[in-house]
Amino acid sequence: MRRAESINLKPHSEIRNSMAAIRTQREIRQRAPWWLVALLVLNFGLMTYDARDAETKQRKIRSLAQTIMYPLQQGTSSTSGWIGGFFGRITELRRASTENEQLRKRVTDMEAELRDTRERAAEATRLEESKTSVAELQSPVCMC
Repeated sequence: MRRAESINLKPHSEIRNSMAAIRTQREIRQRAPWWLVALLVLNFGLMTYDARDAETKQRKIRSLAQTIMYPLQQGTSSTSGWIGGFFGRITELRRASTENEQLRKRVTDMEAELRDTRERAAEATRLEESKTSVAELQSPVCMC
C-alpha cells in the first residue's frame, strides 16, 4: 500500500470521472460551432419574422414568402385547373355518349313509328280506292 502512495496512483473511480470530464469537454468543443450556427440562424429567423415594411406595415417575412410562393401557387393553380378540365371533359364525353345512345333509340323508335304510319296510310289509301271503285261499281250506269 505504501508503494501506491509513493507512485501517486489514483483510485479507479477517480480516473473514470476525470476521463468523462475530458470527453465531455472534447464533445463540447466539437459541438460548439454547430450550436453557434444554430443560434445565429434562429436569431436571423426571429429578426426576419419581426421585421416590418415601412410603407405597408406588413412583416417582411410575409412579403418574402408571398414573393417566393407566387410562382408555385400559379403553377399549382394552372395544373389543378388543367386536371379539373380534363376530368370534366371526360365526364362530358360520358354524358354525351349516354345521350347519343338515348337519341339512337329514339330515332329507331321514330323510324318504326314512321314505317307503321306509312303502312297505315298506304292501307287507308288502298281502302279508300277500293271503296271508291266499289261505289262506282254499285252506282247505276246511266244509258242515256
